[in-house]
Amino acid sequence: MPSSIQSSSSLSLGKLLSSKSIDSGLEGTTDNGHFKIQFYSDSICRVQISQQSIFEDFSYAVVAQPAPSNFKFSEEQDKIVLSTSQFQLAISKDPVRFQFFDITGEIINEDEKGLGTSWIGEQVTTYKKLQEGERF
Repeated sequence: MPSSIQSSSSLSLGKLLSSKSIDSGLEGTTDNGHFKIQFYSDSICRVQISQQSIFEDFSYAVVAQPAPSNFKFSEEQDKIVLSTSQFQLAISKDPVRFQFFDITGEIINEDEKGLGTSWIGEQVTTYKKLQEGERF
């Protein structure tokens, strides 16, 4: 008797389809999801990623409210850059990946280029690249 095997494949954020500025940051739509960047100060931003276009306003880590920030927005062919006086966030467009830089241009944190954020069913995972000197 043949058996049926159900497998789940990984579904990544994919390519950036559209983005729009919001009062506190930026929202974007990708092939397979959505993201929202909100600034809380010139040194803090929140990145939310979802398969839905509506974001839950709950976090164990963030208890503050978004605040007006003097972030600057620039768009290039392959990326969007959001900058404050304290850091820079570069969002690559294809595939969507996030890189954070300090004001000297040193990488603070970045998505693993080949993996980024993906879902298997409802399970979401974001893969981050280890920086030089970091250990797992």
